[in-house]
Amino acid sequence: MPMTDDIITKRHPSVMTFYAQARELAEMFEAISPNIRPPLAGRFFIEDKELSKRLSLHRRTLQNFRNANIIPYYKIGGKTIYDEAEIEEWLNANFHAKY
Repeated sequence: MPMTDDIITKRHPSVMTFYAQARELAEMFEAISPNIRPPLAGRFFIEDKELSKRLSLHRRTLQNFRNANIIPYYKIGGKTIYDEAEIEEWLNANFHAKY
């Protein structure tokens, strides 16, 4: 296969395609990056507001569950957080199948 000494500039179609795809990937990453949380010791934690939204429960209901020791949670300073795995276990333990 003979080699050619083509000069490829930033206006070359393959270079322009590469940059267009790179921009698209960067935009996709920007769109999802706010939802990415690094694990802490392999565990993922969520805040009260997020759990309320996920379970479609009022935050006051979660507060009532915490007060009655119904739901597992952590309190650090004034911040309430939940371990996602513990919440999933709690939900599974409270699952009732249809008749």
